[in-house]
Amino acid sequence: MVITHSLFLMGLPGCGKTSVVEKLQAFQRNAVFGDVNVAVRESVDFDFAANPEEQSCLVWDARETFDAYEPDWLQSFFAKTKPLIVTYWTRLDLMTQSQFNRQLKTWFNGQVFYADTLTPVKAMSLLSAESDSASNPASSLFERDLVVLEVSIGRVVLEHLLFVLEMVQQNHQRPIWRAEGTLLTQEYVNPVVLDMTRGQLRTEGLQPKSGTEPQMLLGQLTFWLDKSIDPAQLQDWIVATLAPGERIVI
Repeated sequence: MVITHSLFLMGLPGCGKTSVVEKLQAFQRNAVFGDVNVAVRESVDFDFAANPEEQSCLVWDARETFDAYEPDWLQSFFAKTKPLIVTYWTRLDLMTQSQFNRQLKTWFNGQVFYADTLTPVKAMSLLSAESDSASNPASSLFERDLVVLEVSIGRVVLEHLLFVLEMVQQNHQRPIWRAEGTLLTQEYVNPVVLDMTRGQLRTEGLQPKSGTEPQMLLGQLTFWLDKSIDPAQLQDWIVATLAPGERIVI
């Protein structure tokens, strides 16, 4: 008899939930693993409400620093359910891994799994782990009422854009919970991918895609913002980072 598991992944946008889904789905080729239905639901305010038949599991990006979040928010987040999957673990050096584990114990005392080293056997333990999310409904994690801002923009001066985004986080109580986009920049010939969370700001060159993979939309920046900043003000600052002769796309 094939056992079907229903798993609901809770986590901030960009924390690696999609990679966890792909890994668990690949394990279904293993005869002893069974079937798993993995749900990822995100609205503007991040819907963390699990259905009665679902086992819930938290996902956290190991590169994300805990001090970028208020202690009350972290306590509320990590109290949602017991199993936790840590993503991007192998991106950290040994010293940072050790520091992360020490800090994690302050906020979470349930079972921890690491997506990068997850095996079918470990995944079976994950699916059989006790979940208590029913006793911790999705009540007040995001009272901030996050809003989405989409900016279509031409070539930018990357150094100026990064300065603006870091300034906004430092001076406005970290209002950017997530930002992503692919940009043309004055500094580089190839497009640059921007990936931002409340505690991280990363850029890298766009890797060539095969003909079967979807191409990323150039010049499109998407932000998830809380109410500590006016989206129109942020857009004005971003427009100010345009390279000479460029303009915002309406």
